[in-house]
Amino acid sequence: MGHWNYRIIYHAADKPTKRSAYYGLHEVYYDKRRRVMAWTVEPILTGDTSDEIASALAQMQFDVCRFAGHQLYESQLIAEQNTWHRRLARWWTDNVQDRWELLIDKLRRG
Repeated sequence: MGHWNYRIIYHAADKPTKRSAYYGLHEVYYDKRRRVMAWTVEPILTGDTSDEIASALAQMQFDVCRFAGHQLYESQLIAEQNTWHRRLARWWTDNVQDRWELLIDKLRRG
C-alpha cells in the first residue's frame, strides 16, 4: 500500500434500502501507482453536499484550536452527568411529583 488520505465520496440513492443520496468523508487508500485501492466502508462525516462536509470540518478545526489545552475527560463528564441526573430527580421530587400525582388523581376521578 502506498499512502492514504481523506476524500469525499458521493453515494447515490439506493431505492431498495430507501437511502437518499449523500456525500461522505472517507479514508481512501492508494497503491504504489497512486490508484485508489480501498476506502473505509463507513464515512467519518456525511452531508447533503460536499460544501456541507467542508463547513463541518472548518467548524471542527475552529473548535479544536479554540479549546486547545482544554480537553474534556470522559470520567469527569460522566460524574457531572450523574450529578445533573441526581439534581433533576431531586427537583422533580421537590417541585413536580406531588402536583403530578394530584393531577393524575383528579383526572381519574373525573
